Amino acid sequence: MIYLDSAATSFLKPPCVAQAVFEAMNTLGSPGRGAHPLTLAASRTVWECREAVAQLRREAKANGLPARQIARILPDEADETRR
Repeated sequence: MIYLDSAATSFLKPPCVAQAVFEAMNTLGSPGRGAHPLTLAASRTVWECREAVAQLRREAKANGLPARQIARILPDEADETRR
């Protein structure tokens, strides 16, 4: 199992993370709990996130990295959003 929630062990989050959480809490419903537009949007968001993680894992495997080191293969633009 890969532990992706570092909220309990890290200090401040980058502003882009705070903004994404704020937007999700104010614009999405509960995924998989109905056919309301906000629920469907939440389900799509969850699906897109799962696809992104799966792609990172495939790239990690292709580069001979353990899945827990997927951050090492992120594009340079990711570094810019962390600042």
